[in-house]
Amino acid sequence: MTTDPPKWLVRQRLMRKEPNSQFTNIDPDSILLIMSFIDFPLNLHMKRIFSKDSYTSVDETITVEAHLQYQQRQYYSRAKANHPRKSIPLFMLDTPLVAQQNEVFKLLYGRIRGRIYQLWSSINLSCKSCYQLDQVSLTLTHSDLLMQEQHLTVDQLKMLISSFSNLRSVNFCGFVNFNDVCIKWLIIRNPSLQSLDLRVTSIDFEGVQTILKPHLGKFHLKTLKLTRLSRAPFTESNIITLRSCPSLTHLSLTNNGLHAQEIKTLVTTNPPITDGYVLLNLSCNSISDDGARALCLIKSLKSLYLEDCGLTNDGVESILKELRLTNLDLSRNRAVNDEGIKSIVDHETLEYLKLSDITIKDKAAWYLSQNKLLKELDLDYTKITFDGLDMILFGEYKDFASGESVTPKMNIMNTLVSLNIRSAREIIPIPPPQDPKQPPVVDPKTIQLNEVRLKLKNLQESGHYPQFKNLIS
Repeated sequence: MTTDPPKWLVRQRLMRKEPNSQFTNIDPDSILLIMSFIDFPLNLHMKRIFSKDSYTSVDETITVEAHLQYQQRQYYSRAKANHPRKSIPLFMLDTPLVAQQNEVFKLLYGRIRGRIYQLWSSINLSCKSCYQLDQVSLTLTHSDLLMQEQHLTVDQLKMLISSFSNLRSVNFCGFVNFNDVCIKWLIIRNPSLQSLDLRVTSIDFEGVQTILKPHLGKFHLKTLKLTRLSRAPFTESNIITLRSCPSLTHLSLTNNGLHAQEIKTLVTTNPPITDGYVLLNLSCNSISDDGARALCLIKSLKSLYLEDCGLTNDGVESILKELRLTNLDLSRNRAVNDEGIKSIVDHETLEYLKLSDITIKDKAAWYLSQNKLLKELDLDYTKITFDGLDMILFGEYKDFASGESVTPKMNIMNTLVSLNIRSAREIIPIPPPQDPKQPPVVDPKTIQLNEVRLKLKNLQESGHYPQFKNLIS
């Protein structure tokens, strides 16, 4: 009686097969160039690789640990022949890490025309839940992360880093055990890194210095994302270190406990920064209006994220007048009102604007309707009413003397592509509790919102609003 071979053996046999003949004539450099534009989601495989439950034993009587040890011996016996670097780090010799690294190799490496290549130069290892962690509240704690995501030790992280080299971009967001030792290990093997995401990790100021040093005689890093450092935070005396890397153009310092004085030191210390940064994310830092005015010296800025930064009308007005931004986030600066965004009328480059959870009303809607370039607008949790919505979408406003709607000759919001009013309480109906014995009650807001959708649909069908795609409500 014959039985099917175990799954682990089938996988090994498949890995030994030669590639399909139709790909044998493709230039390897062309394949690797195409792969360089793709972020490989290695994070989706972490639980399978590092969970003991994913290693099934050949015999039901053999424990998982025993099977891991068996795999480790098998892989280690031919490691020097199969390992791209012809060696194994010492910390992996007496652990199942060799078996786990073999699984990583299967994902990262491929055989092209008889030779083994690392297929990916951009790798995403971020924990899924950590996309929330660069927001304002940082509600998830260290223990929450350990429960929600696969928890890796420092040795396991070092094993991952030793599995690849010469990366262009890597994302370790959410690995709470990723520390300065891992940083040094990563930089040694990947000296030409251009993008690095280290939000919600355990790196300290020493690790930041390692990242910002020149490697191979050149500065390569262009994008760096950090949250609060593990022990020593950025201060007025050490934040100037961020200027030591002239190639850095995209910088995210979300929730780093920064204040106006640190921002002034970073920007205005001789020589002051007037060119270089293209994107800055300083959300969840109390930089206030003084910090905002200091940022106005950086004329090269195109994207600026200042969510919950303690800004008032004066700070917003300075930003809108001095900077030629295309992307601006002012969410949760609740001291900003209608007059704060008055300067948007004359802004000539802004395309993406987020005003979520600030105290603006229909007067602000009129200012927004005068801008000729806005493509995406977020009015979530604002006090905009249906009158304001009509001004933004259709260029209609009410003549307060007669109470009649007036439509200007030209609809100047024809550039708008997306509008978010999902939680605008003056527009989105809140369903009242229904009595099962009574007929259902229709909220008047529901009727008005349906009328707006119908009007949008009719305009699109008539060709007056062809580019508008999304009313998020």
